[in-house]
Amino acid sequence: AEAFFVLGKLAKCASRDPQSYLCRQFHSNLVCLLLHLNGNSKEVSRACNSTLRQIIPFIGSDEALSKIEEQLGKPVLDYTEFLRDISKQFIKDFPDRIHSYVKDC
Repeated sequence: AEAFFVLGKLAKCASRDPQSYLCRQFHSNLVCLLLHLNGNSKEVSRACNSTLRQIIPFIGSDEALSKIEEQLGKPVLDYTEFLRDISKQFIKDFPDRIHSYVKDC
């Protein structure tokens, strides 16, 4: 959980330049964060929720930002629906990154 919190804290230092090192790291960790949202550990799930909210403004998709803010703000997350929606958005917005999302997972 702590590693996810640290990643989120790094967002305070990030540039919105999609080629910056931190932005590339945010993309590299997206799938891991999404998968751990529904994990067995409540602490890890909360850390991933918080970190996603902090890093998503830097990935370059206003639509993904809206979906994550909306869905993660709900009292109860419909995880399957959320994954379906956000995956479609990432495929639409970042078709060139699909291979790296699968590889980094």
